[in-house]
Amino acid sequence: MRPGSIIAIFAVVVALIGGVIWYTNSQAENARVEQEQSEQAAQIARDEDTAREEEAAREEERARQQDEAAAAEQAEWDAAEEARMADEAAAGTQDEAASADDAPIVVGDEITEDTIVVESAADAPTILDPEDTATSAEIINGADPAATPDTARNTGVGAPAASGPEQVLTPENFNRDEVLALIDDSAQLSDDDRSGLRALVDGATANPAMVEATINSIRAALDLPPLN
Repeated sequence: MRPGSIIAIFAVVVALIGGVIWYTNSQAENARVEQEQSEQAAQIARDEDTAREEEAAREEERARQQDEAAAAEQAEWDAAEEARMADEAAAGTQDEAASADDAPIVVGDEITEDTIVVESAADAPTILDPEDTATSAEIINGADPAATPDTARNTGVGAPAASGPEQVLTPENFNRDEVLALIDDSAQLSDDDRSGLRALVDGATANPAMVEATINSIRAALDLPPLN
């Protein structure tokens, strides 16, 4: 074989070997690049997932804080509203109490142990205090006050039974049941008159100092002459 052919064959073999080496190295490099790209893509995906999770956590925290702020604001508003309603209720109670205190007491109102309301010649009802003998002996329906009668005579205890108005309506014969029966049986009295006079009789029963003034009031209502 000629030397030139040998050289040519050797050159071809070297070229083939170099091509194989280059191809092998090229494939390895491509595989490495692809692996790096794959790893980078996976890392990017992981980073994106982490970023989304962190953002979701931040959104959840913001929502929680907003809910807490709204709940605190609502609780504060509710407390203020409850306080306002309590103040209004207290003010309403005070107004009702003041109205009850300021409201005029009319004849026929309930009689208590401290206050007795009777009809008088004045425009407004007369309020008698059983504990105040001076007030209790006030002029009622134009009658003059008199001295305090004896307790047994005022309450009718041991008093003889009387029949007519002239006999019943005296301090000596004062008897609650008989006087009330006389008032109820009188045709010339209105219901309001009866209510006021009955209240007056109950007051006189509780306070003997009122007996004579009460009798004069009833006699005046029945068109009878006053006591001498």
